[in-house]
Amino acid sequence: GGPANLLECSPSYIEGVPSLNAANVYMLRKTAIFQEESGNVNRARELRLKADKLLPFVMSLYEPGQGVWNSLDTIGNKVHIRHCYDYITIGQALEKDLSPYIKSEMNNFVETELLTKTWMRAMSIKDPAAAKSDRPDHGPMGSYDAWPPMTMDVMCRSGAFDKALAFLKATEVITHQGSWA
Repeated sequence: GGPANLLECSPSYIEGVPSLNAANVYMLRKTAIFQEESGNVNRARELRLKADKLLPFVMSLYEPGQGVWNSLDTIGNKVHIRHCYDYITIGQALEKDLSPYIKSEMNNFVETELLTKTWMRAMSIKDPAAAKSDRPDHGPMGSYDAWPPMTMDVMCRSGAFDKALAFLKATEVITHQGSWA
């Protein structure tokens, strides 16, 4: 399928989607734990091997120095994805696999391209799809209300607690409207 068949966050999510593959690594590992606890040691081993095989592919999609991840297009070319979804999903799913350097670069991407004075963009204005995006929830104009707290979660997990707290304070007025999604 094409972009309409995958994630509505970015039309660049076509083939090798870093966030979904990172989530797959996480789920394979978690399922392996459940299998092992149920006495299915061989199945647990198979699942861990699949996760171990997929992890290097996911890590190969990282763009060093930029803190962002690449997706693959239909012919295998890398396409930068400058969206909070990859930051959030990869930051949560691969928290222990990411080096402090990668976490720092990812945080820098969020701080310099996504956070605004009182809210955030879901997609950086530098994303290749930004000029064509008209999404107030997943694009460069704004963010779905769950993205800020999830972004703060990853910021905290990756060593930027003070910056996450500053972002919470900057968005505090929104919390008066009710809890975030």
